[in-house]
Amino acid sequence: MKNKNQCGVALSAFIIKDKGDVYLCRSMEPIGNIKESSPEELWNSKKAKEIRARIAKCNLPCKVLNCNYINHEK
Repeated sequence: MKNKNQCGVALSAFIIKDKGDVYLCRSMEPIGNIKESSPEELWNSKKAKEIRARIAKCNLPCKVLNCNYINHEK
């Protein structure tokens, strides 16, 4: 069943923290570090695919207030 508040962030962007760690979701572990891998390598990595699969199944409320990537359509 598709979550009506499905997060789309992992399908279009990632977050880079100040030390270079790259995240698809702020609530999950990083997919790698931008200082060690190219954006393309990180985006297409096994870890990124694993995190996207977890995000697709996630039913937890988003911790990012007013996140633009959440689909609020009913």
